[in-house]
Amino acid sequence: MAETLTTATVSNDNPDTADNVATLVPDATTTWQSTDTHMGRANWLVDTANEADDNADEIVLVGNSGTSAQHASELRFPPANVHATTAKNDGITGLTDLTHGTGPTSPEFGATVFESNEGSEGGQWPLGAAHSEYFQEGNDSLEYMGEVIAGKH
Repeated sequence: MAETLTTATVSNDNPDTADNVATLVPDATTTWQSTDTHMGRANWLVDTANEADDNADEIVLVGNSGTSAQHASELRFPPANVHATTAKNDGITGLTDLTHGTGPTSPEFGATVFESNEGSEGGQWPLGAAHSEYFQEGNDSLEYMGEVIAGKH
């Protein structure tokens, strides 16, 4: 009598939308009862891969008065992957270079500077209303940040 071979494919997430896919093929002694053991191994593999991937490729500095870094390269990202914007009416501009170091939108810092709307005038001192408007619908900065997340910059 011939033996029947049964196979199964199990996924931790959607392989069609994943950036990376790893395939774990258990050995021939695998049984339905040992599936949990192999899923545990698969989970460890995913966790290790995520740790190795560094989970960040770009950094965006929005309405930032400065960092302790004097140049974008000191943030451990290629300067082209460091993006910065400050709205014209953001009160944070009065603190740039005074508190934490070089302002991230200055040419000396070396970041990719992107546009944001000017922002509302006035508001609560010292930062004003513009400091909270970067993430509002219709703001150029929000569109750019979405593009960074989508890998378009």
